[in-house]
Amino acid sequence: MSKDFSDFDKILNFYERTLLRNYFPNFVLKGNSNFNLKVEGIKGINNLNGSLPSLFKNRNLYQSPYYLEDKTDFIHYTSVEAVFEIIKSNQLRLHDLSKVNDPKEIIYIDDEKTSQKLHKDNITFNENSKDAKDLSRKRKSFSLSMCEIEDFEKPDTFSMWKEYGKSGEGAALILNVDGIHRYDWYNFHISKIHYGNENSLIKDYFNKHQQFLIDNKVSFLNFKNFITPVLAFHKSKYYEAEKEVRLFTRLPYYSINNSIESEFLDLFSRDYSLSDKNNYKSFINLNLRNDYNYKDYNHLNFKNIPSIKIEKIILGYKHTIKESVDLENHLNHLNKKRDLPLVKVEISHLKNELGF
Repeated sequence: MSKDFSDFDKILNFYERTLLRNYFPNFVLKGNSNFNLKVEGIKGINNLNGSLPSLFKNRNLYQSPYYLEDKTDFIHYTSVEAVFEIIKSNQLRLHDLSKVNDPKEIIYIDDEKTSQKLHKDNITFNENSKDAKDLSRKRKSFSLSMCEIEDFEKPDTFSMWKEYGKSGEGAALILNVDGIHRYDWYNFHISKIHYGNENSLIKDYFNKHQQFLIDNKVSFLNFKNFITPVLAFHKSKYYEAEKEVRLFTRLPYYSINNSIESEFLDLFSRDYSLSDKNNYKSFINLNLRNDYNYKDYNHLNFKNIPSIKIEKIILGYKHTIKESVDLENHLNHLNKKRDLPLVKVEISHLKNELGF
């Protein structure tokens, strides 16, 4: 018995209605999927292959644990040198996930039994895998790591300075990520990181997904690509002290509306830098929002991307007041020449509390 496009279309609708929306209530597959109509015989049974969307709008994750709706201000720890580059370029850098400190990025599943079962069925990420496809997914996935701000009077914390702020010798950016158009982002997602077993949804979804494939004799050929943005928001419990919020995107970049594709692409530049081990790592530069170009971000063409503004810069607690004044003067000298808004620089509140 042969299967055609309508067969797969019906199965896709059934998958969305009976399974996918139980976990992602706002997800819509129609109009976003590609179909492979090749029929393969598996033990005498016709098996229909098709593909789920590799890229999709952020609205599809709305009302799920992977959609951050009510937060706009975050803190990002970095080096003073990086701050200079950010202000100089007026861009934030999203790094690929192949060189981060957690080797299980994107391939983490916190249930050994579930992980082994899914790996056996060839739909999971093996945490110890050196598979070229898994590595490729990491290299094509980019993120900006931030932290939630619990106290706006004292937004920075000692533990994060020690781990990611050069032990108090670095700097931190207070970032405003505009939430007005977050629902309309395309191929960009922002969420809290889920650590360890705190969110069992993904494991339950995997199990139900696998049973659906068996029951309906269907294969989704690119399931790993489809689920990557969700797996990017899971990490081991050993990193839970970070309380990370992540802005995530991946290649390729193209707009869902072809008429604005060129303008969309103009906002990005992909570059490569040489690491200490002579291995190339890639990154994406995302233009910063400022008071002068904000009207552009409110234009329809720019609703597909995050709009981010630097609210202020905090120098680590080992810096001096003079260094903060000098840095602010230098950065504002750069911005004045380009008609960009002035930046505010201050010293961490921990300087006095720690006695530096």
